[in-house]
Amino acid sequence: MGEFSLPADEQADGNTTLPTFVPANSTGATGVVPFQVPEGVTSYTLILLANSNVTPPIAQASMDFQIK
Repeated sequence: MGEFSLPADEQADGNTTLPTFVPANSTGATGVVPFQVPEGVTSYTLILLANSNVTPPIAQASMDFQIK
């Protein structure tokens, strides 16, 4: 079963509302994850890292986005 989990050090700060566990093949999971960005930069790439230690393995995924 593939799943998404935040590492323990990411969960500890209490600043996220993203679920710390999302079952494989689920849709509609939402949340807020604050992060710092460099001043003056508006284009970013979100990268969800692969996890080959689960069955089935989870492939890396990425998405480009802009803040205007």
